[in-house]
Order: sequence, then C-alpha cells, then structure tokens
Amino acid sequence: ADWMRKNLWGVNISDAIVERLENSAKPAQTGIEICQELITQIMTLPGIDGVHLMGPECERAAAKIISAFR
Repeated sequence: ADWMRKNLWGVNISDAIVERLENSAKPAQTGIEICQELITQIMTLPGIDGVHLMGPECERAAAKIISAFR
C-alpha cells in the first residue's frame, strides 16, 4: 500500500488501511480481505455493475478476491 501511494498516480489509500496492513500478522491475507470489503461496498452504489482489479504479479490474490463473489 505504501509503495502504491508513492508510485501510482491517482491512487488514494487511507491511513486506516495502511495501518491495518502494517499491524497484521498476515498482511497478504488482510489485503485480500480489505479488497473484498471494498468491493462489497462499491457494489452497493447505484449504477455500479462491476469492478476492475489490477494487481501486477498478484494473479493468485486476484483469483481469491474474485472467488468470493462467484
């Protein structure tokens, strides 16, 4: 999350999410859980029919995130 904040233009990651990842014993799993929570919230917005996941070299994590919504 910290790398994304510094290197990807337009990315906005809250301090709360960064802290949650930093304090996690399993940050990779926590990241997946955060993504699933955010997608669940986004899908409640009017006019939203889906999301676009981007995760270079994170295909397995993306698959886990997607599988939660099938």
